[in-house]
Amino acid sequence: MVDLQKQPFTTGSQIVANYDYSDIQTGIGINDYYLISAEDTSGTTYHLGDRNDFSADTNISQGIGNSTQTYNLSPFVIPQLFTGTAKASYACYAPAAETYHITAQLFHVDSGATATAITAEIQSPTETAGAKMVYMNLPITNEKQFEEGSYLRLVTKFTHVAFSGAPVLYGIDPAGRTHPNLSVTTTSKISVPSKLSF
Repeated sequence: MVDLQKQPFTTGSQIVANYDYSDIQTGIGINDYYLISAEDTSGTTYHLGDRNDFSADTNISQGIGNSTQTYNLSPFVIPQLFTGTAKASYACYAPAAETYHITAQLFHVDSGATATAITAEIQSPTETAGAKMVYMNLPITNEKQFEEGSYLRLVTKFTHVAFSGAPVLYGIDPAGRTHPNLSVTTTSKISVPSKLSF
């Protein structure tokens, strides 16, 4: 008689993946990455994160001229292929008589720190006074495989066009803390579509 012994089931995957039905229909998943800052004794650094964490600062403040912030995502451990059109959403504020615009561009950065643009540099219209969301489409024109150890980079240039003495702002707090001027929200993010592997 055969001795039937209980054996663990070993041919199944150890990973359980859940997908939204609309993502399965299109084969595309949307990844939301939030703009955030961190501080230590060496100064302030800027990052992309996928959680609603509290940022070291709630906003970027810009006087006359422009500033550029580079937001890096942590390196991937599973390969990704971004495709389609990314969406950049910035929470902004300008006092009366002030105007500004924002430019955004996405990069693939490999494990050797070589950066390659995957979108063109896209500029918003010149924006005027008040609290508002600046929303831009960033078509991915250079599809690159993000291998293990590579990461996504968002470069944002904030330009204060007309300056009469007060700074303009954009929010960088994923937790969405309140701010007296950034009355819509203090959260800015980039939404990037990626091809799903089933």
